[in-house]
Amino acid sequence: MLRIIARYFIVCLLFSSAVRATIFDNRFIPLLQRPYIVVPGRPSHMTANGFFATASNAFGMGGTDREIGLPELTGEYNQGAVGSAFVALGQPNPLPSAYQNKRIFWRANGKLQAQGIECSLRKQLWHDWFAGFYAYFLRVDTTAEFFLDQLNSNLPNLSAGDRLLLDRVRRQMNVLAGLTTGDHATQFGFGDLDCYFMWERGWEYLYKFRSIRAQASVGGLFPIAPSRDISEPTSIPLGGEGFWGAYAAVQAEFEVKEDWKVGCFFRGSKRFARTKCVRVPLCNVPVQYSPLVSDVDINPGPTFVFMGWASFENLHKGLGARVLLTVRKHFADDWDIDCCPPNASISCKSIQELTQWGSDYITLNVFYDFGKTKVDRGFEPIIFFAWDVPSNMLVTENTAKTNKISLGVELSF
Repeated sequence: MLRIIARYFIVCLLFSSAVRATIFDNRFIPLLQRPYIVVPGRPSHMTANGFFATASNAFGMGGTDREIGLPELTGEYNQGAVGSAFVALGQPNPLPSAYQNKRIFWRANGKLQAQGIECSLRKQLWHDWFAGFYAYFLRVDTTAEFFLDQLNSNLPNLSAGDRLLLDRVRRQMNVLAGLTTGDHATQFGFGDLDCYFMWERGWEYLYKFRSIRAQASVGGLFPIAPSRDISEPTSIPLGGEGFWGAYAAVQAEFEVKEDWKVGCFFRGSKRFARTKCVRVPLCNVPVQYSPLVSDVDINPGPTFVFMGWASFENLHKGLGARVLLTVRKHFADDWDIDCCPPNASISCKSIQELTQWGSDYITLNVFYDFGKTKVDRGFEPIIFFAWDVPSNMLVTENTAKTNKISLGVELSF
């Protein structure tokens, strides 16, 4: 009995089945993929789907249930600290003298709406060897709204005119820092490209399963997505921010009874270090609002992904359903900053902590296979609907609470 359990464990760890490649390390938009629907005798697959994603808040640090505004993923906006950052750079404090060196906190709410197209291809090269890719195109609108948090600020009672004055000065600070003042950004472009090589094999009636499909793959992440615009504080990364990367993945899928399958997937990826021109978090100012811009050596942390699922095919004349759990964990990036002005405080540790994030997603997937019940199958497609729902069960922290809905088609050949 122990020998059989050990064999199952080894199979799960060493092999993988048919999860498509994807860019897992974006914490704003869940670019999550589902396993291909296996069609006997047709090892190659291609898919295309459109999707819509939306978010109006985010999960905070520490795995708590506290929700924060999307712009607060990089910290709270303290207008008094922004004024001190200008002074640290040898510039005048833009704040009126009555408000200098005070805590002036603003609550920052935001909204994200994205539409896009995803496509993937896996082609058999020779026997058990395959090659494939995943690509996507995005259009993203992000907005931010600021509300003065007078309760947590050490300010006297302010009139409506005082609040309008502080908001006007806040926008002027953006201009002085080289930022736009519209609190809105529209972005579009191709995302990063994921290309991989894969080994796959299947067995029938092994270890009391009807079938086992296993796969191991290695791939590269090609940073063709445009980087975040440092002059647009509400913009988000569309890909990996210009960092090349590589990954390895393993998976196993087991058919426990006819058309009933369970599977698991593990992946580790790493983006490579590079020097990048970014805003530097000066005086505890959120990084996207800092007036200091410099080249910084950034070494992104690794990202690990676990996925588990249960699939029920052919529930009724080709109709099937699947439930998936996807857990992603990105560890902190390392920032090597050597541009600190005299007598200034660069919040290097703070920004590194805020680059760490995790997410849990439950995916509800319904599909219909037009060729499932046919004796002589042609090239009938499989259409699918998927809803990626954010959850806070395991590792979720410091990530956008984004829902994503997809509708697409899959072909096997």
